[in-house]
Amino acid sequence: MNIKVIIIVVVIAGGLYQVFKPPGKMEVLMTPMEVMSESGVRHVGVTPGSDFDADDLAEPGSLTIVEFYTDACSGCRSLHQHYQRFLALRPDVAVRQIRMPDKWSVNSAMRMYGLSIGSTPHIHIYDPQGQALAKDEGRNKAGFNLLYEWMNAELRKEFRNQQSS
Repeated sequence: MNIKVIIIVVVIAGGLYQVFKPPGKMEVLMTPMEVMSESGVRHVGVTPGSDFDADDLAEPGSLTIVEFYTDACSGCRSLHQHYQRFLALRPDVAVRQIRMPDKWSVNSAMRMYGLSIGSTPHIHIYDPQGQALAKDEGRNKAGFNLLYEWMNAELRKEFRNQQSS
């Protein structure tokens, strides 16, 4: 086969991949949506012994953040302050907060929520179809890290928009 044909095929294949590849996590998160009545911060009560599934808190049609927190957690208080600025930019986002007892353990969290919570805040992020984009698991803070990456990207975007105005 001629080298020129191979190069053309590779370039066309690369272009088709770029056109048809599924959007990445940040692309999904950075796309504003319609503000739904479910948007904003809501506190969720969990009854001990109930069949609790954090995935059920994902709001259809909305990007959803599920946060497990304690009042004693300084990182949680800091995150709650960051929500104020972030949600002013993204009022379409649903935040569901579950307050945990200040004196909790990994075992008690597993019994109550069925989750491996290694620290607070413990974050799950869901797309509009209710599929998890990132979840904290034990000490792995994939959800927390993606949340801060997203919030910072939104703030940078707003800053650039203000500078160009």
